[in-house]
Amino acid sequence: NASWHAEAAGVSSASVVIQVRPRVTLALSHTQSGARLTEIFSGAVAPAHAGKRVVVQRYTADGWRAVASGRLDRRSHYRIGWLMPYRSAVYRLRVLLPAHDDHADGVSQTAFVRVRVG
Repeated sequence: NASWHAEAAGVSSASVVIQVRPRVTLALSHTQSGARLTEIFSGAVAPAHAGKRVVVQRYTADGWRAVASGRLDRRSHYRIGWLMPYRSAVYRLRVLLPAHDDHADGVSQTAFVRVRVG
């Protein structure tokens, strides 16, 4: 994040904060063992934020809700599993790196997962 202002002829403008968003990538894979469905979220955050918490979110009628979370490894990569409800549904999902001292929220692209049971 940075604070900017303009100056001319001895007059200075008010400061404006420009927030920088980290880039969050997302790849999905899944496993199934009987009635257990696990969606695997993996990706990376740039610039590096080793040790920071990332949150897997699902969109609901009430907005984005956390369903799982994990920490970035030393290379700023993550791999998080979410045990999905065993029912037919379409899920709208993303990964969020919450805002902190030096950056605004970083959000991955939105992914859609369709589950068909039966």
